[in-house]
This record gives sequence, structure tokens and C-alpha cells, in this order.
Amino acid sequence: MNLRLLAIGKITNSKFKLLCDHYLKNINAINKQIGITNVEMIEINKALDKNPDSRKDRECKMILKKINLKESVNIILEEKGKPLTTQEFKNMLDKYLNQPRSEINFIIGGPDGTSRDLSKIANETISLSKMTLPHLMARVILIEQLYRSLSIIINHPYHRD
Repeated sequence: MNLRLLAIGKITNSKFKLLCDHYLKNINAINKQIGITNVEMIEINKALDKNPDSRKDRECKMILKKINLKESVNIILEEKGKPLTTQEFKNMLDKYLNQPRSEINFIIGGPDGTSRDLSKIANETISLSKMTLPHLMARVILIEQLYRSLSIIINHPYHRD
């Protein structure tokens, strides 16, 4: 099983990149115990269209080129998605890890959100918070919650109730 984070925009050298790299390293340290063969962050260039709807449609097409629709679970992060507790997030992840698919994709759209066409391929649409989060902060929170959830699954002491 591959765990993939697809995000519009690139993180350059910043504290956000350091945090993402830190949690990705932690995930890679435990992923074999869970049956994850690869964890990767796929950054997709922002579309340059001036119209937000055109931009979202173009970004959707770029994301879809990176996904094997027949073999994937697709979880879209959106402001209006279903808010989850850490335990609910862990349960969702655990459910999909136990399905015979080759990849789980977590998709973060650009600053304008995601295209309606992208929601057609979503197995889940979730929100990290009822608050609006900066785009790069959302990546860090997602990766940390992935690490936390995987830690719970293997009874690693990182998470405390």
C-alpha cells in the first residue's frame, strides 16, 4: 500500500518544509509495521489562470493525472468537509489500510479549494478544522495526524489519550 499526499503548490525552504520532512521521516520509520510500502508527498504546480474556477479545473486535471482511479482511495481535504476527531481519523485510515487497494491519496487543493469534478472521485471529504487554515499549515497538520493515527494503530507511545 502506498500513502500519497498530493498538494497544489510547492513548499520551498521554510519551517513548514522542515516540519513536513520531520513527520514524513517518522512515518517512514514505522510504515513497514503497518504494511505501507511507500509514503510520498507529490507537489503539483499552481495553475496560473486568473479565474478561480478555471484555476481549480486546471489543478483538478493535474491531480487526476497523478492518480490511478481503479486502485486508489481518494480523501479530499476541504474546508467544508466532515470534521473528524483524531480517533475518527485513525479509524478511517485503518479501514482503508485494510482494503485491497494500492494507494491512499490525501488531496489538498490550492488556496481557492478544489474543483467539483475532483469531488466525484472522493471516497471521503474531510476537514482538518472548522477554522480556515493556511495552506502550508494544513499540510503539516495532515502529516502529523497521519503519523499520530499510524502510531495509534501500532500502539506506539506517541499518542496519549
